[in-house]
Amino acid sequence: MATTETEWQDTEPQPPTERAKEEASRVGNAVQREAGQVVDEAKAQTHQILNDAKSRLRDEAKRQSRRTAENLKGLASDVHTMVDSAESSQSPVASWMKMGADGIDSLADRLDADGIEGLMRDVGDFARRNPTTFLVGAFSAGFLAGRVVKNADTARIREAAMSTYDTVTGNGATEQRGL
Repeated sequence: MATTETEWQDTEPQPPTERAKEEASRVGNAVQREAGQVVDEAKAQTHQILNDAKSRLRDEAKRQSRRTAENLKGLASDVHTMVDSAESSQSPVASWMKMGADGIDSLADRLDADGIEGLMRDVGDFARRNPTTFLVGAFSAGFLAGRVVKNADTARIREAAMSTYDTVTGNGATEQRGL
């Protein structure tokens, strides 16, 4: 059987440059596929890590809000007990303290029921309804916090921190250290 010229050209070996181009193209395509798979896997793992972190943060926030609610309920109970045992439980100060204890108890119930997310949602709603009142309250709270920090006995705090540091490190010497 005779072969035609076109059949012979199809079976003829390709020049080395053409083979190299084809091989490079195949390798490039394989690298692109592998890189795509690596990127997809990295995205999936990142997504999983973020979801795990969010879940852990939510769980910790719930635990902390429950613990805070318990502490607030204890505080409210202590204030109620103190007011009830006071001799002049009919005074205006006693009624203010009862109102404050009731407010603390209500806050604790709200925190226990809805967690910190519910509390933050309530603060946001209040800020949208009463922006001026919210800003005045935030400014006042910031001002009071600044005054407390400014008036704190920093020398005593520094001394306590240094004695704790000396105890932890086992250093019995009383040398001057700057903070």
